[in-house]
Amino acid sequence: MIYTQKTKHRKRCIECSRLIQDGEEILMHKVITEKYYPVKGLMKFVKWQFRHIGCA
Repeated sequence: MIYTQKTKHRKRCIECSRLIQDGEEILMHKVITEKYYPVKGLMKFVKWQFRHIGCA
């Protein structure tokens, strides 16, 4: 996938910690985390992790 910046902040590669620039090829990995809240119960959150093609 080719990265295009959609928000104000750029994403970082989780392997090398460099910022990902527009037009770079990246891999996206979806991670679902679960957290228990006493009132709401179990809630799931989706987090995306980004990697450069060369770092993967």
